[in-house]
Amino acid sequence: MPRTVRFSTLLCLVLILPACQRETPAPQTQETVGGLEYGWNLIEPGGETTCSNGTPYAFYVRPGDPRKLLIYFQGGGACWFGETCDLTMTPTYDPTVTEDDDPTGWPGIFEYDHPENPFADYSTVFVPYCTADVHLGDAVTTYPVPATDSTEAHDVTINHRGHVNTRAVLDWTFAYFSAPSTVFVTGSSAGAFPSAFYLPYVAEEYPEAHIAHLADGAGGYRGMDYLTLNDRWGIAGALPPFPEFEALAPANMRLEGYIIATARRYPDIVLTEYNTAGDDVQRRFLRLGGITGTPLQTLLEANYTDVRNAVSNFRTYTAPGTSHTLLGRPEFYTVQVDGLRFRDWIAALALGDPVNDVTCLLCDTDAENPDAVPSD
Repeated sequence: MPRTVRFSTLLCLVLILPACQRETPAPQTQETVGGLEYGWNLIEPGGETTCSNGTPYAFYVRPGDPRKLLIYFQGGGACWFGETCDLTMTPTYDPTVTEDDDPTGWPGIFEYDHPENPFADYSTVFVPYCTADVHLGDAVTTYPVPATDSTEAHDVTINHRGHVNTRAVLDWTFAYFSAPSTVFVTGSSAGAFPSAFYLPYVAEEYPEAHIAHLADGAGGYRGMDYLTLNDRWGIAGALPPFPEFEALAPANMRLEGYIIATARRYPDIVLTEYNTAGDDVQRRFLRLGGITGTPLQTLLEANYTDVRNAVSNFRTYTAPGTSHTLLGRPEFYTVQVDGLRFRDWIAALALGDPVNDVTCLLCDTDAENPDAVPSD
């Protein structure tokens, strides 16, 4: 079980704030570093942070080499209308942070004893997700839920406070990790969106660091009603305070828009995406958004083209198959296209070596049946 640390207590240990000087910092031992235990620690930030249903928010930190920092945003769906926001009907999001979100023992990049894990010695900040707004929202929204054969019409209220939660995590991170030389910002599924959205805060905080980026498994959402999504989630009020983001039109407040804005502001940072050509979860959410009739790979390539036409510091790795995301899967070490393993591609990216676009030419997808809806 991870050790639970209060936000204020750990800030005392890290910053030695005057108001905290009455407390004696914990001694450093083989089991602790900077007030944290080796292994995963649960941090409870308190304040205005919250999950979708009002339960407490928390995040996880695993100390490693303080010169290397990995910031990972967890996925977990989203909702933007009553039936999918109501937990008693067909919810499409994770509403709370519980012990199930503890990354202890997870595979992929969280397998720290794997001899090929390029992030094995990194300090890791794991940002859980429980606000149904891809970590970006700043609104409390009430959704009408229509009547069914067994229930009357009613409303459900969601705390779309992903922005509040993430800023609390970043504030803690910037206080604890003062000067990393290498930072990798990433996230899977719903966590892919904030990886580009919040990267500018990281770049401004660590201007001397080598920074790399990957958005894992969210590149095909083309044609969604982003005007409605952004309004219901309150994203416009949470945009990073930089000209490249302030210039975004509401319809461009989407992953590709965030990547373009960040890539324009930081031309020396390479922003990247990983997707499978037939990702079944992306297809499911596209259908929920009313997008049917077009194979996912077609949507992926169209989105890639939008970004490539706008910036030059963008790369993609598209693998065959229908699986969703890769960073937290055992297949992280085995997936390859044309003999190049994704593990080797991302390791080069993390080191600052140049990487090229990788795309499967004969992808094994459901192109003949693009409207097929997977069960999960």
